[in-house]
Amino acid sequence: MPKGQFKRTKKHKENISESLRGKKKSLSHRKKLSENHSDVSGDKNPNWKGGRKKTLGYWLIWKPEHPLARSKGYVCEHRLVMEKKLGRYLDKKELVHHINGKKDDNRLENLELFSSLGKHINFHLGRGKLR
Repeated sequence: MPKGQFKRTKKHKENISESLRGKKKSLSHRKKLSENHSDVSGDKNPNWKGGRKKTLGYWLIWKPEHPLARSKGYVCEHRLVMEKKLGRYLDKKELVHHINGKKDDNRLENLELFSSLGKHINFHLGRGKLR
């Protein structure tokens, strides 16, 4: 074997992996840890950032009480802005279009409501652009 190298044994690998992972926790200890953090959601969670996050270019707002909230309780901000203007919840079929094409620009003057996906597609086809 070349100078300065050593043969790694099974015990050596176990010692390295043990030091990288930290101490092993017993099954009962892991269960207690998961029970303590199971109800920590929303603003009670230490990682809470105010209920606003960006996904695929769209701003999402945490509103678990909203009738059309996603499984994790988030609703697209542009839909909330349009609902506030109209004074009602949007229907599932209704679509909010960003006029300037910027998904994160949720100013009311940049939003347009279409009653269906088909009407939204026709709008784009009529302009010769489907974004």
